[in-house]
Amino acid sequence: MGSTFSENLKLARKARGYTQKVVAKMINMSGSSYCFYESGEREPSLATIEKIAHALYISVDELFGLYNFGTENLIKEASEIYHTRPTCTWSEYYDLPDGEHAELIHGELFYMPAPSRIHQKLVGELYFALSSYIKGMKAPCEVYPAPFAVKLSEEDNTILQPDISVICDKNKLDDRGCNGGPSLVIEILSPSNKKRDCIEKLKLYADYAVEEYWIVDSDTRKVVVYHLLEDNVIPNIYGFDSRIKVNIFEELYIQIDELLS
Repeated sequence: MGSTFSENLKLARKARGYTQKVVAKMINMSGSSYCFYESGEREPSLATIEKIAHALYISVDELFGLYNFGTENLIKEASEIYHTRPTCTWSEYYDLPDGEHAELIHGELFYMPAPSRIHQKLVGELYFALSSYIKGMKAPCEVYPAPFAVKLSEEDNTILQPDISVICDKNKLDDRGCNGGPSLVIEILSPSNKKRDCIEKLKLYADYAVEEYWIVDSDTRKVVVYHLLEDNVIPNIYGFDSRIKVNIFEELYIQIDELLS
């Protein structure tokens, strides 16, 4: 979804050594609104573009790629440090204002837009089904819906907010959330998060020992289930009318259509 403007905005900010939070503060807007400009999901007004250009010490033309930034190699240099220079640390993440719903992946903040009604219905019904089973079976697990912080890596500045997290090792829990991979993670796809949930976060959950990962797509009415601790991680794909085994539990099956009826 990125554009020349959004890509150059990101590179210019990194070249100046600013975090997204700093630039947002400089132009007097919320961090989430600014993040949408860098992702290409929204386009700022001309007045806002001028404020951004002033804050980054560049021209409006440069932001739109009409010619290179102040020095010939600035874009190239910014590109080279793109994946090695964190824009936000895990400690800064915990200082975000209340109500800012965001994830931190390799030091990059991704603000999360308000979810749809069906997204929230799925989260609520899945949470209730899992919570009821855990209580009924007295399973040594806890289940949390988003917002709930899962700190996968302090060193790599990565903290996610899964839609649903089931943690069966209570030593991983503290007042800030979960430290390490949950036993089960469920993500409900939204238009703005499909690539992250299906590619980036799949790899992260596999790297940090999440046992089971569900991706629920209400548009296609499909559920993709990964058993990430197996040697060959080949997903199983189910329809909403299928009875899906929750592999971390012995006797729990979930049928999405039944939850939504």
